Amino acid sequence: PSYTFGLSVIHSHMLVGATVAVTNKSFFEKEFWNFIRDVNVTSLSGVPYHFEILKRLRFFKMDFSDLRTLTQAGGKMDPQQTREFAEYCTSNGMRFFSMYGQAEATARISYLPWQKSASKAGSIGNAIPGGRLWLETDTGQIINDCDVEGELVYEGPNVSMGYAESLNDLSKADERNGVLHTGDLATYDKDGDFFIVGRLKRFLKLFGHRVNLVDVEKFLSKLGYDAVCAGKDDALEVYATDLSAQQGIEIKKQIVDYLHIAPSGVKVIALKEIPRNESGKVQYGFLNAKMG
Repeated sequence: PSYTFGLSVIHSHMLVGATVAVTNKSFFEKEFWNFIRDVNVTSLSGVPYHFEILKRLRFFKMDFSDLRTLTQAGGKMDPQQTREFAEYCTSNGMRFFSMYGQAEATARISYLPWQKSASKAGSIGNAIPGGRLWLETDTGQIINDCDVEGELVYEGPNVSMGYAESLNDLSKADERNGVLHTGDLATYDKDGDFFIVGRLKRFLKLFGHRVNLVDVEKFLSKLGYDAVCAGKDDALEVYATDLSAQQGIEIKKQIVDYLHIAPSGVKVIALKEIPRNESGKVQYGFLNAKMG
């Protein structure tokens, strides 16, 4: 598979001698669910988009006597949706695992134990066995206090050696030495469980103020807009769907008031749809191509 989460599912099953059930049917076909029952599937994995589909298909009302485990990775899922699936699993004798990973660490970095899946929905838990997680400031200092934001750093035997862009690069030495700076911003609580709060690269300087684009997107989502943010320093771009001219003006005003910046630093762009990949992640590099 081209997607590392799927590859990790296959490898983990092979490691313990489990059977991998394969079908060319999709979630939307009755034959898929008949297949799940007929071959007695016990574990089902998916990315956040898959769980959105499961809700629409009324998964909570389906009957799968053999299904015992659900696992989610491949992007951050809405905590409320995580909590719904976790509570459903607990009530039906099943386990729900939220996981976090990156391709550079062979897909798996951390997981949240199923017993915490409802009470700590939104957390990525802690490092997988053999690994270690910590936070660093932008100057490389280790953060030793709870609820303080910093870059998430992972150390473990599954960290890749680096990137190879040509045949000659395959002869390079290990460039990471088992340590991966994830580029994700996180905090941890008193129990040592981590929470992703944003991306290092998803920041702009707007008139001297450092702005987290994830925070702006959350702000717009609470207002009911389907919108994502991009841009460069002193030029915030907001891309939104189903947008009238008046709504565009209103969004701009709300952001200006929220961030306390000059209106010249905000541009609102209407989209027919927000570009996403197969796992539902926003493809920010394609935003300009989707304008109009």
